[in-house]
Amino acid sequence: VRKQAWRQLRDQGFRNELSCRCGTELSSGSDEELCRALRLAGWKLYYDPRLRIRHFMTAGRLKWEYLRRLHRGFGVASVTMDAYGFAARRSRTLMGRLFKSTWPVQMILTILDLSRCGKMAVSSRLRESEGNAAALRAEWELGRLRALWQVRGEYGPRIRQVRQAPWRKVQSNPGDQRI
Repeated sequence: VRKQAWRQLRDQGFRNELSCRCGTELSSGSDEELCRALRLAGWKLYYDPRLRIRHFMTAGRLKWEYLRRLHRGFGVASVTMDAYGFAARRSRTLMGRLFKSTWPVQMILTILDLSRCGKMAVSSRLRESEGNAAALRAEWELGRLRALWQVRGEYGPRIRQVRQAPWRKVQSNPGDQRI
């Protein structure tokens, strides 16, 4: 990250809501949050497909239970990321943008998505069956649902906070990004 970009964000009040994995907590998303904030602040992101990384992990992080917990954490992080997504989108109608970015609508949409997971949505035992993509989707939706419930009174204000952030410089379109 360019030091000037980081300083500009911090000096104008940006603070990460998300963190990286710490201890036994499988939180995530701080890198994505930073990238989205940089885009909203007018910075361009560069992606080089030649870049390679070697990631060493302990054996415990290669287990199904860990992957399930990780996906649940991704669902939790998605609620915070909504604010950046709604701030970046250009809606055709103001009413459409305001309606979709409300907490009740997001709760309903998440419950509908969770219902599409079928029995995986209600049975933790079924989600234990290793290698099942539907189990991971259910974990993601369950994490999102829990996080939405926890922030019910703060959801709308958080979206407005990002839309009106002093560090936000441009209207961007997520389709323009190459992250």
